[in-house]
Parts: sequence; structure tokens; C-alpha cells
Amino acid sequence: MKNKKAEQGISWQIIAIILVVLVLVVFAFGLFFVLKESKGRLSEDNNVDLIVKECQIACLSQASDDYCLRQRKVYSEDNSLNGIRTCEYLESKLDDLDCRNLKC
Repeated sequence: MKNKKAEQGISWQIIAIILVVLVLVVFAFGLFFVLKESKGRLSEDNNVDLIVKECQIACLSQASDDYCLRQRKVYSEDNSLNGIRTCEYLESKLDDLDCRNLKC
């Protein structure tokens, strides 16, 4: 007769190992995509597009303090916008940013 308890134990161990490997793979892919998305925040090469998006969100949500007063670290490729800037300042320098419906 075969030892059925030993066979059952081995099959559960194999299933558990496969599940652990799958969880680790999903975690690794998730971590990869999160780091890829946050690259603009981590690097200091060029984050103008990211800052413009933040300013557009502040404009659309009528967050005047966020748009007019919040200072952001801006890094541009040509160094023309580098420094601590508000969205209001960037609006005067960039064509991509237009928030007429918000008064500072």
C-alpha cells in the first residue's frame, strides 16, 4: 500500500510553493511599475511635465492655495525654470499652463 498521507503533504507543499512564487512575481511587477511611475519625482533631470500636471489638477479643483502659494522644486532640461516655483509663476512662463478661472 502507498502512503497517502505523505502524497497529500507533498502536493500541498507544491501548491504552497507555487502560490508563494506567484505572489512574489506579482509583487515584483507592481514594485517595478510604481518605481517607473515615480521616476519623475526621484530624478532631478526634468520634472516640468509632472509639475504642470500637478498645477492643472490644482487649477481644475479650484485649490488656490495649492496653485498660488505652494512652492515646487522644478528641474528643466535647459535650466531656464530650475528653482523653487509656484504654479502662478510657471503659468507666466509656459504655454501649457493656463488657469484663468483662478485668482491668486
